[in-house]
Amino acid sequence: QGVILYFWLKEKPKGEVTLEILDSRNRVVRSLCSTVREPWGAAEDEEEPKAAFKAEAGLQRAVWDLRWEGATLIKDAKIDYGDPSQGPLVVPGVYTLRLNANGQHQTTTLTVKPDPRVQLSQADLEAHQTFAVQVRDAIRRIAS
Repeated sequence: QGVILYFWLKEKPKGEVTLEILDSRNRVVRSLCSTVREPWGAAEDEEEPKAAFKAEAGLQRAVWDLRWEGATLIKDAKIDYGDPSQGPLVVPGVYTLRLNANGQHQTTTLTVKPDPRVQLSQADLEAHQTFAVQVRDAIRRIAS
């Protein structure tokens, strides 16, 4: 579920490759990378984290689940419902994709269209997203 993103690397990069998704205010919504970044406080029963894509020459594929970065898990906290490491869904709009490899950047845009089944205004969706990001940020502050 989400957006499948394809990109081409002419040669194997010398270091990490990142694919950043930015909103219309130029905030990083999500960062996908070629290396594993295990969140601090990950639950013991979780799957071993995997890189979002490979840093190899040729065609690469990444999947963005249309969500913001999630919160850092609070050490030894009990989670009754939900997954704080899963960020809030983005609102419909235009997003910038920025691929960073070997010190070079390439950008393009992506339009997220509204789900026709959702009968909420853009303003309501944005208000919900603002609140969800504030909650995520509060959890991050507690966890650090």
